[in-house]
Amino acid sequence: MVSHVTEKLTPIIVVGAGPVGIRFVEELCALSPNQPVKLFTGEAFKPYDRVKLSQLLARDIKETEIYTPVASSPTVTLFENCPVVEISPETKQVKDAEGNTHDYLNLVLALGSDAYVPNIPNADIRNTFTFRDMKDTEALFARNITSRHTVILGGGLLGLETARAMQRNGTKVTVIQLAKHLMNRQLDDKAGELLGNKVESMGIDVICSTLVKEIIPDEYDLNTSRPYVGGVLLDNGQVLKCDTVIIATGIKPRTALAQKAGLSIGRGVTVNSHLQTSDNNIYAIGECAQYEEQIFGLVAPGWEHASVAAHHIISGQADYKGTINASALKVVGEKVFSVGEVNQEVSQSIRRDYYFNKAQGIYRAVFSTNNRLVGALAIGNWSEQNRVRASISEDRKIYFWHRILFKLTGHLWKQQSPEDISSWPANMVVCNCTGTTRGQLSAAKKAGATSLVSLKTATRASTVCGSCEPLLSQFVGETPSGKKQWDLAWLKSVSIFSVILLGLYFIFGPVPFSHSVQQFQPDQLWLNSFTKQLTGFIILGIGTFSLLMSLNKRLSWFNLGSFGSWRLFHTVLGLLAIGMLLAHTGMNLGDNLNQWLMINFLALLLLGGLAGIVISNESWLPARQAKKVRSYFTWAHTLLFWPLPALLAFHILSVYYF
Repeated sequence: MVSHVTEKLTPIIVVGAGPVGIRFVEELCALSPNQPVKLFTGEAFKPYDRVKLSQLLARDIKETEIYTPVASSPTVTLFENCPVVEISPETKQVKDAEGNTHDYLNLVLALGSDAYVPNIPNADIRNTFTFRDMKDTEALFARNITSRHTVILGGGLLGLETARAMQRNGTKVTVIQLAKHLMNRQLDDKAGELLGNKVESMGIDVICSTLVKEIIPDEYDLNTSRPYVGGVLLDNGQVLKCDTVIIATGIKPRTALAQKAGLSIGRGVTVNSHLQTSDNNIYAIGECAQYEEQIFGLVAPGWEHASVAAHHIISGQADYKGTINASALKVVGEKVFSVGEVNQEVSQSIRRDYYFNKAQGIYRAVFSTNNRLVGALAIGNWSEQNRVRASISEDRKIYFWHRILFKLTGHLWKQQSPEDISSWPANMVVCNCTGTTRGQLSAAKKAGATSLVSLKTATRASTVCGSCEPLLSQFVGETPSGKKQWDLAWLKSVSIFSVILLGLYFIFGPVPFSHSVQQFQPDQLWLNSFTKQLTGFIILGIGTFSLLMSLNKRLSWFNLGSFGSWRLFHTVLGLLAIGMLLAHTGMNLGDNLNQWLMINFLALLLLGGLAGIVISNESWLPARQAKKVRSYFTWAHTLLFWPLPALLAFHILSVYYF
């Protein structure tokens, strides 16, 4: 036992000490520190984080890292290895395995789930395993040492992580998936294919679109007369010899205790928007709960359940509105992101747009209907995934230019420099693995979690895959603010000089034509055929090269040198273009299309110079205001590039044709 409670108040009883049960206790203690709590676990282990079991099996972490501390409060009592066996809603009591009865004010069922075992002949013979708890993990530890060929039934997240872990001792591993590609509930065909290639590159065999009809027994255990695994029979008649089978085909909510108590049961324990069961004094959270036909197999929705249930018990005002299916995890070392509706077979009205960069191993797809994002997925890192998830949950629109940008660059929105997450909306998720929002991070920081370690401990953010750790480091000020960039000083100088030159032109006008042959004749530069052609082709080259350089930021595969250096060089070319334009035209506007071309050139150069000045002085303005001002100038500068190729083409055609 962790501690003993002075029985002044009737306790709230929590059945289940998994991650969701522990989170509920923490939330409750924070809201009502004096409320007694009794926490029951039926396992012979201290509370632990089931999410990390595959890491433990692969020996990526130590056993001590998997255990979860229970809220250190004198009001909390932990009953280890003491399952609740009976609930009496009429008397508001539970009975434990030792025969003791306990009164409750409210009862919270965080029962979790069992492994789903399909109806396969011989699924209970020796060396057939499931993988759901610490006991399974210990059994697989022992089996991994002697197994020569392990077959995993199921190509979902758990099956793939199990396959990677069982490979550790040189064991041959085969994954058999009923669907046509891996992780079919989270990924589309292309993403599933890429993930399959990654898995196979690790030496793991993958067989998809295949059903295991039977587990074939081999020799018998003389002590128990139970047969050992000898292989599996596939639906195409092939026999795959193996000595170990691990079933990872999904979960089945634990409902027996609730059903015995007369609570309403569907596929799980049915709950309303307050997470209450058919008995208003009893709540169900996590994998055992069924809300509007949905059952969640990920931990993040369970933590949301825990928060809603705790707040409703204390204040009676919290509501659960459902959770968009979302996961951002590392699968066999590969970053995989999936959110919302990603299965086109569900509705033909869903549109898919995708981006694929083979060299970097990046694949991204967004799914929309009526110009609204409904789903997205990615293989590889995607900096926009939090914004994508927020856009889906808030039903935001995307337009055709977002799709064009996405197909070209893999980004739905113009990329900006990283911003401190303190400016994010409070309900925006920072850590997808734990569902931790910016508001929760701010509250923890205000409460004293001012270092990266203390912030992770207080919120559990970045404790699963760690991909959001840089954001947390920046949030608590452990990331350097950034060195002063030498190129910004030069950018400011060149931009100011360019704007001054253009300003002089607008004040004094074009260079006048000569009235006497005895005077210096600058007009010979733009009247002489050779120099006019030479300067014209230089201007054409400057425009073409400047446009190509802008791809260094727009296209992820075009990445040569630092962007700051290229940006400075782009501005220098703009200054050179002013000189060449002076030599080519004397800054005379001309007539008709030539006049439009000159106006376009001058406006382009002026906006480019102003954009350079804004960028180089961004630190003088508040961050959001600076980004907005810079965005206006740079986008106006970019838009003016669009008519330039057509105007140049007409200009060149008219000169050489006539």
